[in-house]
Amino acid sequence: MEELFGNADAGEITGMLLKMNNSSLLKLLKSPELKSSVREASFGRQLYSLVEALDDTADAGKITGMALENEDSALFELLDSPEKLNYYVVEATRVLKAAAATEEPSAATTEGPAERTTRGCCRGTCC
Repeated sequence: MEELFGNADAGEITGMLLKMNNSSLLKLLKSPELKSSVREASFGRQLYSLVEALDDTADAGKITGMALENEDSALFELLDSPEKLNYYVVEATRVLKAAAATEEPSAATTEGPAERTTRGCCRGTCC
């Protein structure tokens, strides 16, 4: 929605909406982008603060993003049940750690300049 309204505050946005003709306003209100933005803002803010309090890593944003991929009913359950939210955070953290562990070995096989010197062929003098 930022592309529509930029960094405008609520009063400015309301003013912009009031200036729109009815058909344009209805089209905007029915747009999937608006629904998605409103959904992410409403669930995302609530979840992020709760996840951040439970997660001692810097992954609260990633975990919140993962949660937002779920249906609304699942998000309501996470918000209503501290036990379910805690379980979700623990599982999401485990998944993120596992993904990071599988990415590390593949990073060493890339062909960037730093990695080429680890081949041992010339100790960095030819590559």
